Amino acid sequence: MIPRIFRWDDGNAPVLNGVAGSLINLLTKCLIDGYGDQLPVGGWTREFVNVEETKAVFRGNPLTGTGFFLRVDDTIGDYASCNGLEVATDLDTGTGLFPSAGIAFHKSGAANTTARKWVLAATDSFYYLFVYYHSTTADDIVASMSSANKAALSITFFGDFLKENDEGFNCVFGVGRNNLNVGTYAGSAYGLVRPPTYSGSDGSVYNTSMPRPISGTPDTPTAATILSPSAIGRHTPLTSNYFRLDGPAYTTKLYVSKIPFVDSGTHNLRGVLPGLHYPLHSWSSFATAFQTINEGGRSFMVFPACGYQSSSYMGFNVFLLEIGAEWS
Repeated sequence: MIPRIFRWDDGNAPVLNGVAGSLINLLTKCLIDGYGDQLPVGGWTREFVNVEETKAVFRGNPLTGTGFFLRVDDTIGDYASCNGLEVATDLDTGTGLFPSAGIAFHKSGAANTTARKWVLAATDSFYYLFVYYHSTTADDIVASMSSANKAALSITFFGDFLKENDEGFNCVFGVGRNNLNVGTYAGSAYGLVRPPTYSGSDGSVYNTSMPRPISGTPDTPTAATILSPSAIGRHTPLTSNYFRLDGPAYTTKLYVSKIPFVDSGTHNLRGVLPGLHYPLHSWSSFATAFQTINEGGRSFMVFPACGYQSSSYMGFNVFLLEIGAEWS
């Protein structure tokens, strides 16, 4: 199906902030209930929820995909702890947990009521949520030069990936975040590759996880290693220790790469993330968030990110999400 797009600036859109339960409310409104003039995605169910609506278990469409489950613990405020499960029997138990410990998704720069800009894109079996989570975030990463907390992008996704092999457990859960002045990778702008290292998370768990390895062994959560094409695997210094993605400027021809991933242990190719791409161009061609690039009959929404450690250490990255067409 063609993914539905939900945004923070829609009429009657749910507010995402650092208050417990705001992520549960957003997922419920987008995936299940709808809001304003926005119809829900359809096919998703909320299997379990507590009275406070700060914990919930969601399920993708079992008729079109694996029908695996996503558990969201949104009791803390500025971040939520999430896992996938093959089977959920209540809010807190189930089988086929992946990863074995919850991954912290950073939904807000602080545990307060400040609204964050977000976009959720979903089919009945997969969704992405992009959040510019810091209160001083700028949409334009050119403004990030020599400035902290700009283009602070947090990503989470869950659902059935486009599989390379004939497997019946092709589900993935992951998060990505640009660390800001925290931890070893404070200057990282890799997003999907680096695990979060802020307080409350477990840096030893996988930040992108599948329920099983390619062999199909049950109860064996498996890390997914995201692959980058060589054109953006290299980084070129701008000035001092700033780094940008290597590649030509985007002018009249848009070159993109799908985002494949492998078993971290065996390096067997598992598949690709649906609809999400890396541009094979310099980040500066896509400096402004939420803009739409139309090229060759296809449309992409732009999500830039800046990882900032100090005025001398920065990195930049860009993700392009295909819109208006079925994800492939």
